[in-house]
Amino acid sequence: MQLLPRHFVFLGLFILIGITMALDIDVDVDVSPYTEDMYAYIDSIPEGSTLIISFDHEASSLPEIRPIALTMLRHAFKNNLKLIGVSLYPEGTLIGYRLMNNVAKEYDKTYGDDFVYLGFRPQYIAAILSMGESIEETYPQDYLGNDYRSIAMLHTIENYDDIAAVISIADGSLTTH
Repeated sequence: MQLLPRHFVFLGLFILIGITMALDIDVDVDVSPYTEDMYAYIDSIPEGSTLIISFDHEASSLPEIRPIALTMLRHAFKNNLKLIGVSLYPEGTLIGYRLMNNVAKEYDKTYGDDFVYLGFRPQYIAAILSMGESIEETYPQDYLGNDYRSIAMLHTIENYDDIAAVISIADGSLTTH
């Protein structure tokens, strides 16, 4: 068997990772002030309040965005906040739905009582503005096809006035245009 150059690359990586794991190297990770501020902000929101989390990213950015989304969802569920999931990107719709469901299971949260996923609406600027008037008119049904008013946690949610915060987990500047 002849060793090819790529075999040496993989062997080198294997040795390097093995040495790093064996030495148990501790890397200091600095948390940015923005991250600390967001963490503190979520801690300041009263238990039972409702947040909208918008999954505004594509699959290509998932390795970067997924840990942020998971951390945000876990922190909100840990603090017993109710979550409404939406997406301003068509591709982010299924990604957000799966992330919310998986994290909700970790915290024994119930769909319709603790969280709901409304899904995607085209024309993101119109969707954002429309939710300011009426979330129900913007999303008459959730992602699963349930009528808005049939979902228990949405009975008291009319528009942004009933929402503690809107958080966009984005891979670009879509929501800042």
